[in-house]
Amino acid sequence: MATARAFQAANPGAAADLLLAETLYRTKQHDQAVAVLNKSLAEKPTNTVLLRLSEYAFRAKDAERATAMLSNWLEKNPNDLSVRLAYANVFMGKEDRQRAVAGGLDLDRLLSGLAHDDLGAARLQAGEIETLG
Repeated sequence: MATARAFQAANPGAAADLLLAETLYRTKQHDQAVAVLNKSLAEKPTNTVLLRLSEYAFRAKDAERATAMLSNWLEKNPNDLSVRLAYANVFMGKEDRQRAVAGGLDLDRLLSGLAHDDLGAARLQAGEIETLG
């Protein structure tokens, strides 16, 4: 534990926060692990921290909170494929395939988002990716 705290102090940021949180979680200090990640997410939001927080919520049998976190992130970051896939997996786990596809894996919207950045546009023109429909 002391090593993880020292690493976090010497290397502030999401990676150190994740390491400390995982150390706390594995030593059954779940509330402290969640607090570390909540602070990290508030200071500098990253999808990696969000995904770990949602994982902890699922482990705590709080699927509603986990789903809300993922949904809120996607409202602000609709092209975040990692979070979108995690969100879709929530519904797949509930065997709600229709919501998984409609709410989680809106590939048309993702590919349209890619087309708006330079790399995405270049990949579309090169035929590496194509839109659906």
